[in-house]
Amino acid sequence: MTAPPAAPARVYLHVGVPKTGTTFVQDVLWRSRSQLAEHGVCYPLEKRTEHFAATMDVRRAAWGGRRNPAWSGTWDRLAETISRSGAHTGVLSSELLAAADREAVARALASFPEHEVHVVVTARDLGRQLTSGWQEQVKHRVSLTLEEFVAVCLGEPDAGHLRMANRFWKLHDLGDVVSRWGSGLPADRLHLVTVPPPGAPRELLWQRFAEVTGVDAALGRMQQAHPNLSLTSAEAEFLRRYNRQHSQDVDQPDYDQVVRVLVAERSLAAGQHRPPGQQPTLPPRFADAVTARAQGMVEALTARGHPVVGDLADLVPDPETLRAAEPTTVDDREVATAGVRAVAGLISELGPLQRRLGARVQTPQAAFRAPTAGWDRRLDAVPRRAGSSQPPPDAPVYLHVGAPKTGTTFLQDTMWQHRSRLADAGVLFARRRYADHFEASLDLRGARKQGVASRATWDGVVADVAAWPGTSVVSHELFAPARQRHIARAMTSLGPERVHLVYSVRDLWGLLGAEWQESTKHGRGMTFADFLTDVLDEGPGGVVGGWFWSVHDAVDVLRRWGHDLPPERVHVLTVPTGGGRPNLLWERFAGLVGIQPDSIDTTSARSNTSLGAQEVAFLREVNSALAGPESLRVPRGDQRRLVKDVLAQDILAGRPGKTRYAPPLELFERVSARAEELVDGLRVAGYDVVGDLAELVPQRPRSAPVQPDETSGAELVDVALDALAGLVARTAELRGSHQGSAKDALPRLAGRLRESGTALGRRLARTVRERRP
Repeated sequence: MTAPPAAPARVYLHVGVPKTGTTFVQDVLWRSRSQLAEHGVCYPLEKRTEHFAATMDVRRAAWGGRRNPAWSGTWDRLAETISRSGAHTGVLSSELLAAADREAVARALASFPEHEVHVVVTARDLGRQLTSGWQEQVKHRVSLTLEEFVAVCLGEPDAGHLRMANRFWKLHDLGDVVSRWGSGLPADRLHLVTVPPPGAPRELLWQRFAEVTGVDAALGRMQQAHPNLSLTSAEAEFLRRYNRQHSQDVDQPDYDQVVRVLVAERSLAAGQHRPPGQQPTLPPRFADAVTARAQGMVEALTARGHPVVGDLADLVPDPETLRAAEPTTVDDREVATAGVRAVAGLISELGPLQRRLGARVQTPQAAFRAPTAGWDRRLDAVPRRAGSSQPPPDAPVYLHVGAPKTGTTFLQDTMWQHRSRLADAGVLFARRRYADHFEASLDLRGARKQGVASRATWDGVVADVAAWPGTSVVSHELFAPARQRHIARAMTSLGPERVHLVYSVRDLWGLLGAEWQESTKHGRGMTFADFLTDVLDEGPGGVVGGWFWSVHDAVDVLRRWGHDLPPERVHVLTVPTGGGRPNLLWERFAGLVGIQPDSIDTTSARSNTSLGAQEVAFLREVNSALAGPESLRVPRGDQRRLVKDVLAQDILAGRPGKTRYAPPLELFERVSARAEELVDGLRVAGYDVVGDLAELVPQRPRSAPVQPDETSGAELVDVALDALAGLVARTAELRGSHQGSAKDALPRLAGRLRESGTALGRRLARTVRERRP
């Protein structure tokens, strides 16, 4: 008896359509590919996203206006992999195949001459397709509202955007898709799989797909498979507004990788601990038109007679349900929350991204240039004056110990930029590197921070001062909280007979807002109200109050630091109030230490940049988000570099029209009384005052100050959009700098190989040159 002929090997081309669970099916196939191969099923991808390149290849299509040469040949290679596998079943899946024209369809079908080719089309009801399609368009730079998008797709008069409508229907008109893909096949080789209605078990779609392809559904590893998660209405609205203002800030590849992948998909849609949110729903006014269009498509599909797994009736939405749906409304506060999560999520991705890129390129360029990027700038040696010798016993050392937020950054940057000119005038600014005094202050206090290299020590600074024959200046605000034993070491090493102590101080009313801002830049999530309560009510025993008063209680700081100094060598430098000459603080400081003030140009000196009420309120919320789920937490070094330096001081500080803020007016009398106590203490101590102690007593505001804690949702959204735009631009720069470095690395490598002078080196050099992009 003759055995029946073996069944021919089959290939199933899953061609979409988009937003019908294709990502979930593809993820199951990818995760299960080894088990499937053991049972005669070939899913030929070597990389998870390879089906995209193959689709672009067989369609000969562009993406974002360009074709990637790397796509060429991908389709044929996957087809050959299936053919050589010996498997009885091959599967390829890409939702973008739905848009293939008839020529591309013919190429795809002809790629498997030894196989029986089947086409699988997954389909979902049109109402959900339109809302999902709008979301997908928003992930690809579109800024239309959902209502505008649906009107465009339904061809309403004056809706415009004809090309967008054509693109949508090229992918989602089931009758047209089936007509193109079924034209070269028997009717029974094109299979329709309907997506189960909402509430159905998610494994049902895989079971239907497996039934069509003849795959054992039990082989599918669904436990960890991920669907293409949807955005909430608030998340989609935030991204839509971003597109409206900033979508053209970066090119298409950067938008795809940064905005679509890192922001939309990983930070928003897939973010852990997402707040509950409303899903976009079809505007009720479109109920009848959408239902009629869906019914027309189902009738066309029924007439073609293709096999169906599921129920075609599921593709027609219920018009009554559509009409009864609540219109999608989004509060600005919800949109702002989405914006905070988008920014926090991108920040959490940037550190690992930079490290991954850095691992691929030996000499990456720095894309994130923060204000502290010059801390490694060096003086090869401390300047020496002609005929220098040991300093005379009375050569003064001006030790400027703070306080923070009193113009110290401006003074230090001025002296650093003009250190050579100061040396020529006999004054040493005793830093070899910009960060020396910062690191020396930590060393003196035994407070070296994690991640700060032990390159500069207090003793190193002292040695440079000792070698200088004239006036020396040492300045950093973090000397202020030193304890008595630290101060004793400082005085002994510098020589108490030489030390002049300088302490700059400003009015307490403005200081409270500045220090809350600084604590927020360093990662705290306290509201302004909680900060004020902690500082004013808890005082030195508070969470932040302990730090605040250790550096800003002028009487206490100078009692500690000036204990062994005569009052005339303890100098209180008052910070001018608004309205004075711009250079008045420098004039006071320069005159004190013996510098001719007008000999130094201060215009390029860096000040410690300030934020407005809305910017600090937004930054506080970002900090709270980063302190939440484990997936968002960033290492301390990343927090300083990305949150403080880049987000706060580079991006947010550059926003125009920042709003000034101050404590609530009801606290004024209390704060003013505390300021007067400090002034009385300084006056009684008899210290040398450079300026006017009256400047330390605040003036009552004429109107109630703006409160950052009352920032509106709309204001936060505006800040979030600018913040995200800045981070996206810098991430694009990071990607570009590393790609450029990698490209440049090949010619450098070829050059080194040629210079080796060996035959092997020359052959390798030729190989490297041939592989250059």
